[in-house]
Amino acid sequence: MIANILAELHIRYPKLDFSQYKGVLADRSIVYAESVMNFEKDCYLELGITEGAFGPFMKGIGRALHCKKKGKKCMKFDIKEY
Repeated sequence: MIANILAELHIRYPKLDFSQYKGVLADRSIVYAESVMNFEKDCYLELGITEGAFGPFMKGIGRALHCKKKGKKCMKFDIKEY
């Protein structure tokens, strides 16, 4: 679920405060990582996700989808990746 991804991103990037986006995404029924891919960048910017947060957000979503596809539980980010 997107809430788990936002929580992990918030731990990794606390100054970007990813937890603030949980409500606005849920209001648009964007609650699963797969849902994120159905919208363009401009939609997220209109929802209030900042330009600076958009890249890490999409990277986190991509990582979660990749892990799900591989059948792994790897939501926590390895610091060496960044």
